[in-house]
Formats: sequence, structure tokens, C-alpha cells
Amino acid sequence: MVTELIRQCVDENARSIIDQAEYQQRYNGLVARYEKAKDKLEKIEELLQARRAKREQLDAFLATLLQQDSVLTEFDETLWFAVIDKVTVYATDDIQFTFRDGTVIKA
Repeated sequence: MVTELIRQCVDENARSIIDQAEYQQRYNGLVARYEKAKDKLEKIEELLQARRAKREQLDAFLATLLQQDSVLTEFDETLWFAVIDKVTVYATDDIQFTFRDGTVIKA
């Protein structure tokens, strides 16, 4: 929509005699609106991409869980690697688990 307004502004300037200072002010305002809308769109696209990646991780985790035949009674390395992204040990009593979905738990 904003690009159409910019095109109309330029066309009007080409077809009729208008004050160039007024034209430049109007044109700059439209360009600023365009840049703001473009930035907003880029942020939305980044958010969508992040959500898609998170969904893929959750789907992979769910598939791993569904492959389990029974309730876990002992350590399962495959499930551990499917769930945990990293473990950070700061001290004996200060451990941080970061899950693949971004959740962080301190133990």
C-alpha cells in the first residue's frame, strides 16, 4: 500500500507543478512509513522462522518419546540427547540444564 502511495506521489510530481519542498516532505514521509513497515515485516519473518525451528525441535522430541515402548525406569541416552541442549556446571551445587526448547532449569 505504501509503495503505491509513493508511486502516486512521484507520478503527481511528474505530471503537475507542485512545490518541491512540499513534495520532498511528503515523499520522505512515505519512504519513512515504508521503511517502518519493512522493518516490522522482517521482525515478523524472523519470529516465524524461530517458531518453525522450535516446532521442528518439538516434533523431533515428540517422535523420540513416541518411540518409547514403556515408562522410563532407567537412564535413556537417546531421550537425554533429544531433550537436553546443554548442561552448565558452575559449582557442585549450581547446575543449569538448558532444554532444546530454550527452557532453563537450575538444580
